[in-house]
Formats: sequence, structure tokens, C-alpha cells
Amino acid sequence: MEDSKCISIFDSNHLFCRAYYKLNLQDSKGRNTGGIYGVLSILTSYINKFPEHGIIMCWDKGISAARKKLYSEYKAGRAPVTDEQKLIREDMHTQREVTKKFIECLAVPQIQLNGFEGDEMIYVSWMILKAMGYKIVVVTSDTDMLQLVDSTTDWYDPIKDKMIKYDNFKKEIGVDGDRYIEYKSLTGDASDGIEGIRGIGHVGATKLINKTKRSLLEIKNINTKDKLELKLLNGIEILKRNIKLIDLSTYVDDAAIVYVCDRLTELATINRDMLHNLFDEYDFRVYAAKLHDMIYTYTKLLSINRSVSKRLSEMTKDSSDAIAQSPGTGR
Repeated sequence: MEDSKCISIFDSNHLFCRAYYKLNLQDSKGRNTGGIYGVLSILTSYINKFPEHGIIMCWDKGISAARKKLYSEYKAGRAPVTDEQKLIREDMHTQREVTKKFIECLAVPQIQLNGFEGDEMIYVSWMILKAMGYKIVVVTSDTDMLQLVDSTTDWYDPIKDKMIKYDNFKKEIGVDGDRYIEYKSLTGDASDGIEGIRGIGHVGATKLINKTKRSLLEIKNINTKDKLELKLLNGIEILKRNIKLIDLSTYVDDAAIVYVCDRLTELATINRDMLHNLFDEYDFRVYAAKLHDMIYTYTKLLSINRSVSKRLSEMTKDSSDAIAQSPGTGR
């Protein structure tokens, strides 16, 4: 994907969690800082790798109210049980909020809305930016976000330095991009407490998907002598439920669109003094020593993001209909 008119949307919460569990760092006061340092490292490295991209960052703000209403077991297994788990949850929350302070000082737009998860905010942002004509890279290690890959959207894992595009999607995943939601719905998502159809794993899901160009929900003549097709028949209600849970277009509403537009049209400035104080506070000496270079890097990013903000402001002044009526998936 060419860099011109390209915006990268960061799955901030997911990348924070990856950094939190990978880096065991502490400052001189004994506070854990691995998650904070890791996100800053990922973000700064990415900007240096793709200097012409605009960037926005999307965070969770609680568990999705809409998904929880649809399926009561959604993420039910994530509640902390032991005292150790509760301490980890508290530490993660503390580090996450400090990370947001750093990013605010760097003037990178952050999207978070009560009752919505980061992937839902990514979808709304993606939909708005597509309506504006931007090419998009979704930056995450979460394979759920592969459902957004199309001719103008790439998926990039900064941990593995892996890019998946529309052209190489089937080679990498095994199914076409426009069938990915069905594929994911067959296998489920254990991390989110979404049970798949029993007996259908990734290999079986790939076989079922590639048997027909039609949606599995449209198949009328299922061969009950075929073990896979029989499992599909027995689990068809699970498939229907999972598609609703996994398909991000299910959770778009006007309030979310308005909120994201408002956030993206806000004009931010880099707070050099506060940034310097935070580097000192958390013993990030490497960044403190390179503060001038870092400010220069993020100033260029700020210029790109402000051009996006200006274009969106002009669009919303004329009409919000173009965004609200944009295609759900764009595929």
C-alpha cells in the first residue's frame, strides 16, 4: 500500500497487553513500566517505519454492552478471581492510564467511548476514514481485525512485522477475506468466551468455507453423511450467533460515529514540558535523551493528522450523510 493518504489505526489495548506481558520493567520507585515503555516503543518504531502515515489510537472503555446483551457468556472468563489476578488487573489499569498520558502529550488522537471496546471504535474510525477516501492499515496482533482487510485496508502485526493484504489474504489465512467472519464464527474465540461449533477447528472451517462461494447460512442441501457438514447443521444456531458477535458492523450507531468525528476534528498540540516531566518521573532516560528527535518525529505526524482533521471538519460541515451511509464493510 502506498503511503500517500494512508492512516494507521492502532488497536491500543491489544498492543498494550502484549507489551505488558512481554516486558518486565520497573522504575526506581519500584513501579512496573513494561506496558508503558512497550507501547511507546511500538508507536515510535512504527512512525519511523511509515513516516507518511497518519495515526489514531483506539482503546477499550469497558466490555461491549451490545455483545454482552447478545451473549451473556461474552468475556465472562476474564473477571479476576485470585488476589494475584486482581493485583495484575489493577497494575494494568494504572499503566494503561499513564500510557494514555504520554500519548496525549504527543498529540496523537485517542478514541475511547464508554460501553464500547477498542475493536468497535476501530471499525467506526475505519468506516469514517474509508468514506473520506483514505487507505488504512489496522495495527494489531488480533486476528479478529482481519475482517477489515479489503482492497484499501491492510492488517499489520508490529510484533511479528507481518503485513496481510487483500492480495495475499487467502495464501496467509486459507480463506478469502469476504468469508473471514464466517470462518472465525465457525471456530469461535476462546479468549472472548465465544464458543465455536464443536468438532470444527481451523482445518475443518477452511474446508467448509472453500467448498462453496455462497454463505454457509444459505446452504439448503447439507450432506448429512459428511461429518463436517453434519456438525455445521447441528451447530447452525451457534454460527448465526457468532456472526452477530464477531461482525463489527453490528455495533455501529450514530452516537459512536458522532463521537469519533468529534475526536478526530479536535486540534491537539505537543506538550513538550509535560512529556519531559513524564520521562523523568518514570526513568525513561533513553527517550529523555532523544527528546528533541522525538518531538521532531511527532511534529511531522501532527502535521499529517491535522490535515485529516481539517478534511473531516469540511466534510461534516457539508453533510454527515456520506459517512453514515458508507458501505458497512467496503469489500
